Amino acid sequence: MKNMTEYQDERQCFEDVLPRITIAETDAVAVLKAEMPGLIKENINVDVNDGVLSIRGKRADSALPKEYTALYQERPACSYARNIAIGNLIETDRITAVYEQGILTLTMPKTEKVLPKKIAVL
Repeated sequence: MKNMTEYQDERQCFEDVLPRITIAETDAVAVLKAEMPGLIKENINVDVNDGVLSIRGKRADSALPKEYTALYQERPACSYARNIAIGNLIETDRITAVYEQGILTLTMPKTEKVLPKKIAVL
């Protein structure tokens, strides 16, 4: 069979991939969902530093048995990275992260100073 490696997609992951995100909120929390397919949760890092939320993940090459040679590959090893400014709006010590079916979900409780306040009318 003809070696098809010459037809590989030239857009291989040589740099970090920016995961697509959705951010929604209620009065009490903000929820961020990031598409990061092909990862295992042990390869995902989430941290907050100086008001910036950083999401990073690394996907390894699709493993083939040793007796196989890849003819064509559109899923090379790649790293996901995204930084989002959250300032002091989120209680960073209460952020929770869940990774299921290629989606990273961060639930981020808001700080009291940004929560809506009811003002009594006298």
